[in-house]
Amino acid sequence: MPMPALYHLSSASCIVPSVRSLVLMAASVAITGANSQNVPRPATTIQSTCIAPVDLTTQWLYGQWNADFFDLPPSTGLLPQRSGEVRYRGSLRFERHREHANSVKGTLMLSGSAGEREAKLSSAQLSGDVEDGEMILDESDDGQRISAVWVGTATVEGCGLIIKGTRRLAGEESGHLFVMTKTPGWR
Repeated sequence: MPMPALYHLSSASCIVPSVRSLVLMAASVAITGANSQNVPRPATTIQSTCIAPVDLTTQWLYGQWNADFFDLPPSTGLLPQRSGEVRYRGSLRFERHREHANSVKGTLMLSGSAGEREAKLSSAQLSGDVEDGEMILDESDDGQRISAVWVGTATVEGCGLIIKGTRRLAGEESGHLFVMTKTPGWR
């Protein structure tokens, strides 16, 4: 039994709907203005991630940081210019402290040549917070006693991604310069 003519399509009639569809899609693009997605947005809609040093918060510390430790005494001068001045390096990772609101906890992993105390230490626990743009951390080798205290602020030129300060070991009168640099992305 032959198919009714209503359902019978020739190969030529199959092309017609696809050409018609193309024409309709082209008209739709022209009407809606597909080029508008390439138009630059006004500068007011772009948010800057650069923060002023006084705006540093505890949440800004979350994530992975690298730290360079120097034999240089802490000063208000510029950042050290040569990597040869680095005494040793470390990697820090911060997260929200579960027991204390607006505080961080984290770990420090040291690497490279170090002094006698640092040569024995491969990792330490850190906890602290940020108050009025100043980062204050306690470091503990054993999880019981404070073995060092860190005090630092974000640098103006670092846009919140560089923190410079003093790390003072327990029992020392003065500390040494550290520079923390935030690693790209979240880890």
